[in-house]
Amino acid sequence: MATWWSCSELRRVRLPHRILRRRHHNIDAINPLTGEILASHDQIFIYPAVHYVMPEERVATAVTNIKEELATQVMHLRGQGKLLEAQRLLARTKYDLR
Repeated sequence: MATWWSCSELRRVRLPHRILRRRHHNIDAINPLTGEILASHDQIFIYPAVHYVMPEERVATAVTNIKEELATQVMHLRGQGKLLEAQRLLARTKYDLR
């Protein structure tokens, strides 16, 4: 049986799970104050409390702006002799843009 939970609902319960032989056997919703098992599930789906959707053109514009600012900052750091910082900034930003 699958159950859907929102993030706001998860704030009211604990969901520990036991894994035996790499398989989920059960997921219990537990009252964090009393330890009482409120429900037991084989499978749950957790969805975000808030959905933010941006139009594709706004995302593309933001990515372009981030890349331009990244190039500026990397050149600035390299100019100061901070090669490690420049490399780290470049790697982390490119990873986040993927």
